[in-house]
Amino acid sequence: MNKEGTVIVGIILLVVGAVLSWQSYLTVTQCNSTGGSIATVISTLFGGQRAQACSNAQILEIGGIIAAVIGLVVAIFAVYGKGK
Repeated sequence: MNKEGTVIVGIILLVVGAVLSWQSYLTVTQCNSTGGSIATVISTLFGGQRAQACSNAQILEIGGIIAAVIGLVVAIFAVYGKGK
């Protein structure tokens, strides 16, 4: 892959990771609010999936941050690294 293509891939990873992390962060803040905690407890008592959704949002938030950092590193190395 040429340098320009690598920069584009890095920027795409950075943007997708940032958006995924932000969206998951918003979900996690809703889960950890007072109303969200009460809804999670009620949902768990009646067999709902809210607790699982909150757990998945936490995992996706971390995954989004990792993807954004990888994208940033790829883009920086593509711009400033040696090679074609």
